[in-house]
Amino acid sequence: MLKAAIVRIVDFCTRFPWWVLAAVLVLSAASADYAVRHFAIKTDINDLISNQVPWTQRARQYMDAFPQNEIMVVVDAPTPELVDQAANKLAEALQMRHDLIRTVRQPQSGSFFERNGLLFLPTDEVVRVTDGLARADALIETLAADPSLRGTLDALTFGVMGVQRKELKLDDMTRPMTLAADTLEDVLAGRPASFSWRVLASGKPAEPRDLRRFIEVEPVLDFTALQPGRAATSAGMAAIRSSMPS
Repeated sequence: MLKAAIVRIVDFCTRFPWWVLAAVLVLSAASADYAVRHFAIKTDINDLISNQVPWTQRARQYMDAFPQNEIMVVVDAPTPELVDQAANKLAEALQMRHDLIRTVRQPQSGSFFERNGLLFLPTDEVVRVTDGLARADALIETLAADPSLRGTLDALTFGVMGVQRKELKLDDMTRPMTLAADTLEDVLAGRPASFSWRVLASGKPAEPRDLRRFIEVEPVLDFTALQPGRAATSAGMAAIRSSMPS
């Protein structure tokens, strides 16, 4: 019986091919329309379990109070000044993508820390830094007037003059001159060069935490896509590439 039915179907298709093709097209179009209207994808894992379960209700309350849908961006640089500049530039670029990124936060830097950063240092560290700034008043004025290499060399001459006037010890100039010499050697050799006035003012090498900044990014998640955060991540990578020096 099955064989006879198959034979009749094949015979009908060969006798009326155009009618069969038209019927297939109509059924395909109707199936596609039904699928579009009645089938959808949602990739929000928070909706996998019913919201009526007590522990899921508590979990949702926790997530509302402490949102976790964030991308953590880590920025590294050879000096504290460069890492701040890079983090600020990247944060500004990310903030321009309002369509894919809700908020951008800099928990370690930004305008707040630029104005109030000294408040987070130990008291003895604040005293030492402010005392160094007061003693370097002439040097800072020179650098502010001419931040070029010429101005930097002019500023270093104040240290030499201080040694001549016995206001400074020769050993006090060892570290500034060494840092300046190392930087100039890198420049002349064509290597990446960096010089940090913060490191010079602190009197000690920069710690790893001084050379790293974190940026918290809250993306706009599209749960109708297989990868809800893919668009925001791609936008972030594009912002990183555009922020990098050419």
